[in-house]
Amino acid sequence: MTQSRSSAKLDFTSNNKIMSERKEPKSDVIEDDAEVEALKQYEDLLAELEPEKYVYDKYVPLCDLSHNTYNATGDLDNIRKAYKSFSEIYPLTAELWLRYINVELKLAQSPNEIEKS
Repeated sequence: MTQSRSSAKLDFTSNNKIMSERKEPKSDVIEDDAEVEALKQYEDLLAELEPEKYVYDKYVPLCDLSHNTYNATGDLDNIRKAYKSFSEIYPLTAELWLRYINVELKLAQSPNEIEKS
């Protein structure tokens, strides 16, 4: 009877592990979908700003989306491009500068950047 309990417990544990492994890809897919959507929205806003570069209300969401794309891809180019295009037209608020600087600080303290210096 002890063996059957042990094997039943092992089977239950194995099944839970298998079920949890099956759930992980779904969450990855959701994250991937959200990342793809954020990137699409970012690119759409950039395209909208080309003919209407003085629409202030589009720059703040552009900066927000650039952070989302950075979190998804680790590529800083979108953040730099968003803040550069914004600052060329309007002065950035202190809050926006701080967000941008914090990203650059994290990068400057990364092992790759430390090795370069």
